[in-house]
Amino acid sequence: MTTTDPAQTFYERLALDHVDEMIAAISDPRVGTYIGGDAAVAPDAIRARIERVLEGPDVASEIWLNWAVRHDGVVIGWLQATIFQVDPSERWAEIAYVFGQPSWGKGLAAAGVRWLLATLDVPEAWAAVHPGNARSCALLERLGFARSAPTRTLPSYEPGDVTFVIRRAREN
Repeated sequence: MTTTDPAQTFYERLALDHVDEMIAAISDPRVGTYIGGDAAVAPDAIRARIERVLEGPDVASEIWLNWAVRHDGVVIGWLQATIFQVDPSERWAEIAYVFGQPSWGKGLAAAGVRWLLATLDVPEAWAAVHPGNARSCALLERLGFARSAPTRTLPSYEPGDVTFVIRRAREN
């Protein structure tokens, strides 16, 4: 793996201004392989997805957080988190990420997920991954996630997905 300096990486709250750059970053069939195929990374689908996530959730107990990942001045991917607030004492998240093919294997997705976990104030985070996406499974395991049958309802989960969880002690 070639590591790229994460100091040149910035995380920007996703906005409509990112649509064209995100399309340029992730509208590649290789990116769509494990997230719904070519239709998922078609420019119109990316635009519609960004518009939808910016509208926010329909459920008051969810918080949607989305960031464009910019490296060396270019948008290279997208970080997502849904925080579930079951009650004041129980918060957890489901995370997802998608990066353009030119950034694969450079440590940028790992740096992004590390940043995301540090940013979220939750003791438990989940991720659902297509079973064929060995790189993503390995990334999560390197970051301390453990494979686990889901004990939460994960909106992005599709039958057959591999699910991962990381639990961290909360600081007081």
